[in-house]
Amino acid sequence: DEVAEIESLEILAVIQNHLRQMPSGTGKLPILRRLMITGNRIASLSSSFGPPKLQSLVAEGNEIQTVPADILQRCPDLSELRLAGNPMSRGFEDLEDRGS
Repeated sequence: DEVAEIESLEILAVIQNHLRQMPSGTGKLPILRRLMITGNRIASLSSSFGPPKLQSLVAEGNEIQTVPADILQRCPDLSELRLAGNPMSRGFEDLEDRGS
């Protein structure tokens, strides 16, 4: 969890790094506002993912199939969620219901 040790991190960009999973500890960053993980091979957002101050998650061009249904509860400030280019199979129905 080396990333989690950088408690003052507000913006993290790991773009086109061939990552297969989220950087360990990302969900524990207390003031992370913007996370850009575009162009990797990430297959899912873990059920424990949820930086509390996250405003923007840009995860285009990965292999994400679902989004945790409670992501809006864990990231109440999330206003930008970009998932174009992912093989989404389900998840948005729950997000729409909970985001209203």
